[in-house]
Amino acid sequence: MKKLLIMLLVWTVILPLSASAQRQYRSIEEMIRNTPDRWTGTYETSRGTVSVDVPVELPTVNVFPVIKAGKMPAVDAVKLKGYEYVRRNIAGNLTADQKKYMWETGTRAKDVHIYWNGEISQEQAENVSLTYEETLTLFRQETERLWGLTDQDCVVREARIEGPAYHFTYKKSVGKEPTDDMIIWGEQANEAGRYRIWFNQLFHGIEVNGGTFSMLYSDLDGIKIRAALYDELEVIENDVPLLPFEALKSILESQITAGRLCSVDTIKLGYYRYLDAKDKNVFWLLPAWYITGTCIRDEETDGITWTGIPESLEMVIQAQTGAVCDIRGADDGPRTASAVIAWKDLENSN
Repeated sequence: MKKLLIMLLVWTVILPLSASAQRQYRSIEEMIRNTPDRWTGTYETSRGTVSVDVPVELPTVNVFPVIKAGKMPAVDAVKLKGYEYVRRNIAGNLTADQKKYMWETGTRAKDVHIYWNGEISQEQAENVSLTYEETLTLFRQETERLWGLTDQDCVVREARIEGPAYHFTYKKSVGKEPTDDMIIWGEQANEAGRYRIWFNQLFHGIEVNGGTFSMLYSDLDGIKIRAALYDELEVIENDVPLLPFEALKSILESQITAGRLCSVDTIKLGYYRYLDAKDKNVFWLLPAWYITGTCIRDEETDGITWTGIPESLEMVIQAQTGAVCDIRGADDGPRTASAVIAWKDLENSN
């Protein structure tokens, strides 16, 4: 059984689909053969020089299907008897703690080691008896027990090995988002560190980007689960055409030269979810590029203009239409799925 994780979208800009663009469509096999391993470039903008050097991640599959997904049923209460605090257990969402959550509000780890894409940690959380590999095994056993998820259904996207928690405050700043160098550390709040692992789900071997479910562990307070999951319902198209990487690059370059996009850290092709036009509980998984980095917004909030303040960016670009969606701080829900472009549509247009 396969399942999906969810996130939100904010604004959309449609890239017109011209006849020339149609002729440029590629299969996923062609994309794998022709897409560069890295995108490198230097761009002069009104805000200064922007340098890009980032790997381009593609799924290693032969076809790229479009599918529908629905919310996973709530977990059977019998399976949750080992969790003292089940804060939410509804269709598509589980928040549960084995023991009372020991990390207080207003605390965070001072010492953090981050590992990406399943890289095995060489660090161990302080005063935690389990190694990272033992913790990962524990998590995988639990995800299979609760939801039937196996290694074929999910992938480790990010793992953090954190030291004990400390109280902290931020220095005053005119910026919109405080950064780590503004932290003022206070007293230590607990004795043990923790492991935090984020998973992305896989459908047909393709990663769902922009959405994660996480699990936390320490010897003091046990497993914590924060999960939003969906089931596969139907395959709409067995394989669909995709815009080439050059089309994506052109869109991002326009964002850079406009002075909005000031760094690119991640570029991945995978799935992203859109609402079904007829059923709010059904979602379409469409091919999309997922980009992270930093951007600069020029806007006025509470009488203050935040001109020139960099902030984190998550961007989704629909890989068939070129629609651009900025999903950082979303509050208006996901977009409705547009019509899927099938291979037969391109054949009929010629």
